[in-house]
Amino acid sequence: MFHSYKNSVTLYWNSNNLEYQIIRDNEVWFESGPFFIHFNQTFYSSAPEQEMLPMLPLYLIEQYETNGIDVVFGLFDRLSLRWSITNTSNGFVWETSFKIFREQSIILFEQYFPIDLSGMSQGNDRNTFKYSSTAFPRFKVSFNQTDQYVIDQLGHFTFLDAWDLDMRGVGLKNVFTGGLYSGNPLVLYNLTKIDSNIILSSLTNFMTNFQTRSPSLNYHLSCGLHGRVHQIVKSFSLKTILLASEPKQGINQIVKLWGKLMLQYYGKQHIKELKDLHRDFYVSKLGYYTDTGAYYWYHTESNLTYEQTFIKLKQYHVNERIPIQYYELDSYWYYKQNNYTGEHGGIMLYEPRPDVFPNGIDGLQRDVLHTPLIVHHKYYSTDNLYQNTYRFVNGSVGGVSLPLDQTFFNKIFSQVKQWGVEILIQDWLSSVYEDMPESSWDVQTAREYHIHLAQGAKQAGVKIIYCMPLNPDIMETLENTQVHYMRVSDDYSENINQWNIGRVSMITWAIGVIPFKDTFWTTSIQPESRYGNFTEPNIHLNALIALMSL
Repeated sequence: MFHSYKNSVTLYWNSNNLEYQIIRDNEVWFESGPFFIHFNQTFYSSAPEQEMLPMLPLYLIEQYETNGIDVVFGLFDRLSLRWSITNTSNGFVWETSFKIFREQSIILFEQYFPIDLSGMSQGNDRNTFKYSSTAFPRFKVSFNQTDQYVIDQLGHFTFLDAWDLDMRGVGLKNVFTGGLYSGNPLVLYNLTKIDSNIILSSLTNFMTNFQTRSPSLNYHLSCGLHGRVHQIVKSFSLKTILLASEPKQGINQIVKLWGKLMLQYYGKQHIKELKDLHRDFYVSKLGYYTDTGAYYWYHTESNLTYEQTFIKLKQYHVNERIPIQYYELDSYWYYKQNNYTGEHGGIMLYEPRPDVFPNGIDGLQRDVLHTPLIVHHKYYSTDNLYQNTYRFVNGSVGGVSLPLDQTFFNKIFSQVKQWGVEILIQDWLSSVYEDMPESSWDVQTAREYHIHLAQGAKQAGVKIIYCMPLNPDIMETLENTQVHYMRVSDDYSENINQWNIGRVSMITWAIGVIPFKDTFWTTSIQPESRYGNFTEPNIHLNALIALMSL
């Protein structure tokens, strides 16, 4: 038995059957499934007889206990397990360990890889993200059967899709699948005692360390490498954190505490602690957007260019004394794949088209708008014009190309800063993983993409908005000091509750990022809009949520 701080959660390890339990309130909340790893296109399990697929045995060759001090979480006791595929030290391929903390209600689950491993992938399509290539921790969940475990009767609060409003329910079976779109963090709570809860999330390597109910692992709740990773290098590791509540810590409180600890772990300041936050124009001023759902999204005044439209728009705001303090320029102004001028396709050349802004964006800002600007930026196309100068990797499907050089990101951010841009919207984040399998084949490419964005923005003094992020993108902001804001709603459109952002906002705010909803119309009817007969019935509600979310 290993007890955490104030005995709020207990780990019980059985070395005879190689199983463990997580005990909460004198109940076994989590019962372990077998330890699992997949490499060389072979499945290995500590209990092959329990698996639904044929697997080779994974042998425990060494078990030892140590203790130490973590600079963030404090004193801990550690139980380490070394696994071999040959029952000898020559086949040592994986080490798993439990860290139970004495001063925090925390258990850390760590995976360490002592050698290079390859042949780990279980496919390249999107569904492969639902599979695990390693599983620790792994907890049993009932599937299409009567509830067998306490976990089946716990309430949950988590992502169930990118912006699914139904983020909570009871039990995980037949609801929670995990992977790109679900979980991380996952809150589980006692339905009759809300302050008895546990939060489970990745702590490191967010772009590869997933929570899923893997179809190949009896649909157990599994934490570890997602199924699209091809190989890892020696000394790579993963960490998953389990945080248990103390008395009078409800769901809001445990999410806030989790976020605080995550920020401390990464040495990142919460956005609310910035000295000049009250002077942030995006937080404190009224702005004008032209993105999806807005009146001027790929739509100008009749027979006018965008620049001429903005001249009229600015004059209207001045005449009506509407204090617009910043303007957003969406994706209509730059060159896209195959010279396509519509909203689809990646960036071919990130320069203003002369038919849109003949005097450039800097001219528009200097001579017309006289305010800070926000500009749209998405993924790059496979025919982009930068590839002769900078390194890119082109995706085999989806038309997505990923820049690899920090110098390229430095160029882009320095360029927009010279135009009068203060904030860049990094949109279509989901396309990097959804539409480009190559970005997920290793454990560094996707993470480095986020880090390059952060460093490029920091050296230029530009802030970032994340838009259309997947769960791992949201978590990766913990390593990115320049992501100040995140759009946590779907695109503005008709017949959707796009204003309902309360639950997802809890998570983004907890990790120090300001959540907000997208564009909305400020009048019910917009004559000659591109959206046909659409009218906005909830003007005041949208305005209230927009005000409260920033």
